[in-house]
Amino acid sequence: MFNVRCGPGAAKLPMNITKIHMDFCASLIGGHQGAKKFWRENLPRLKYHNPQIPMLVNRHDENSKDSALSIFMRTTANPPVTVDAPSSTTVNPSATADASSSTSEDKLFYSSRHNMCPLPSPAPNERIVQIQMKNVHSTEILKRFVDESGAKEIKLTDMDSKEQVYFDELAKQRVMSLEAFKRRKANKAKERAFLRQARKAGGPKEAA
Repeated sequence: MFNVRCGPGAAKLPMNITKIHMDFCASLIGGHQGAKKFWRENLPRLKYHNPQIPMLVNRHDENSKDSALSIFMRTTANPPVTVDAPSSTTVNPSATADASSSTSEDKLFYSSRHNMCPLPSPAPNERIVQIQMKNVHSTEILKRFVDESGAKEIKLTDMDSKEQVYFDELAKQRVMSLEAFKRRKANKAKERAFLRQARKAGGPKEAA
């Protein structure tokens, strides 16, 4: 739980952020490594600290496609009652799902591994800012996301800092224990090899 609560991506989003949509290939081939790492490591922390904001993920197997992180931002306090013209957005409307269709409402709040969660159309009082993720490192994706969204990093509390020291120490102990185990195993293998050679030469036999 500590790794979800703390670390890169632990940030509070402003009130005008209405939802987030990620679109990338599940394969690492084709420059989607950064997007996948952001999804695995940073997005869970964003969701933990912003549970009210839908965060949709559309994964597919088309590694030739671009990877995009879309941020939906509210432009007005309340949407207009009637709309005579489509809202302006930085995203091509043809690339978004039809907001008036019955299926788009079903897809709006569900992620998909099989390319079934297209980019939703923005509401009349929303605009979309897109961050291209293809061939971009996850740390740079996070930096661009924070800059564009206005997210505020959540600082570690004193208790968090103590937990971090504790878990870091545990990690060091695990590494030391593993190295000690490997040394013992290597020494045991050498002893057995020596005894086998001694037995072949007519020396002392290996104990059962």
